[in-house]
Amino acid sequence: MKTGIWLAIGAGALSACGTPPEVDRKFLTGSEARKGVVVFSTTHTGEYRYKLSGALSFTCDSGVKGQVDDDYALVRYIDGERPSIPVGNPTLRPEHPMGRIHMLELPAGNCVFNLYRASASGMNTTTTLNARPFLIPFTVPDGGVAYVGNYNMEWLPGGGRRSFNDYYDRDLAALKTQNASPSGPVEKRIGAPTGL
Repeated sequence: MKTGIWLAIGAGALSACGTPPEVDRKFLTGSEARKGVVVFSTTHTGEYRYKLSGALSFTCDSGVKGQVDDDYALVRYIDGERPSIPVGNPTLRPEHPMGRIHMLELPAGNCVFNLYRASASGMNTTTTLNARPFLIPFTVPDGGVAYVGNYNMEWLPGGGRRSFNDYYDRDLAALKTQNASPSGPVEKRIGAPTGL
């Protein structure tokens, strides 16, 4: 089922929480005849002290591939709010997780999220999580904007539990809070994951 909502928000405005997300066009060559925008979030829940930062990778039938960082350089909640200092060990919940929202302009067509890696370095150790293979299909609309879902890591002692979710309302509300503005309606196109 496709649903849509208009985001009528001022472009380029700054919120009190920092610079708002913008449409990322770095994966385009400039020769694409058909392209569209996908919106999705990468988030962290669970106990903060177990959290690692990582990257979510994707490939497209058009030949485009890349990865996006699942967090900002300075950790934030997805609505742009920064945690209080010192952070302590908050329990991160799905309604207000840490992470970020992405808006990517890509060639129109079929793509998949297919790899997630995370790591953290201490004074003498490095912790790395290489998640087992998975496929989460998504479709880039021709000339439109689509919300394609949420990749979440729930951090637990010794590892994490991953999931792919529909947080359409939460994520678009978080964009609105940050004065971000995809143009036009945002339809919902959530793919069915395999291997999670």
